[in-house]
Amino acid sequence: MKQPSERSRRRASGAITGNSQPQLLLDKLGERLAFERSGVQFYDALIAKFEASQDSSTSMTLADLQKIRQDEARHADMLAAAIAGAGAEPGAQTPSAQLVGIESQGLKQVLDDPDSTIAQSLHALLVAEMTDNAGWELLIALAEDHGQMALISEFSVALDEERAHLMQVQNWYEEATIGKAVSDGALIDDVSDMNPSSSLH
Repeated sequence: MKQPSERSRRRASGAITGNSQPQLLLDKLGERLAFERSGVQFYDALIAKFEASQDSSTSMTLADLQKIRQDEARHADMLAAAIAGAGAEPGAQTPSAQLVGIESQGLKQVLDDPDSTIAQSLHALLVAEMTDNAGWELLIALAEDHGQMALISEFSVALDEERAHLMQVQNWYEEATIGKAVSDGALIDDVSDMNPSSSLH
């Protein structure tokens, strides 16, 4: 009976091991780890702003924000473990990790700015969550290409949670921007009230 190759055994085991480490997958693992760690900082900043402002323009609660913050921290721990399991250094700055670090700086500046409103902060978070969802989808596709079944299972759970985050943040942003009633689907009696340009005609 033909014995499976070493490569086949590695693929079946679900571990990223050996000298032929898939560098693209490791790069994207590093990217997601960097972004999830930034995500923890994003939510820390919004939690502080939310507590200070006592803003009631949205259905957002402190418990909601703390839950998402915990999810982001757990995702970061999971990614760090996956990188360490591959024999790589979780703290290493891969090219994609460096890129998202730079990209995240602008979002963090918005969230840290004491003059930025809750609506503006939620807009920054919406950008982050949309990026996060796309990043997890790509990471799962790469894991599938490399036969990393154990990673796919864990990452799919994370993606489901990130999709829920995106829906929540989008809803809060809409509430903060156009009001709870409109966000909930209430009819607008006078459409011109929502269109300042109509007064120019």
